[in-house]
Amino acid sequence: MKNRVYGVLGIGSYMANWNADFTNYPKTIGDGSVYGSDKALKYSIRNYMNEVGKPVLIFKSFIEGKDQNLQPRTLD
Repeated sequence: MKNRVYGVLGIGSYMANWNADFTNYPKTIGDGSVYGSDKALKYSIRNYMNEVGKPVLIFKSFIEGKDQNLQPRTLD
């Protein structure tokens, strides 16, 4: 038990659905309990680090293309 690390992480999502599935409702398991996925947590952490100016290895973002469609950014 000497090498264990425990922590608590709280994420506030105001006027938003932080962890929606394709039906635009929060993800639930069979008994109706709502849970947060690891992907949504990773995106929140990367977004925060990007906003405060810390280096982030991968952060997908989009730009508006010539024909008004969203396109992924290039390395340029």
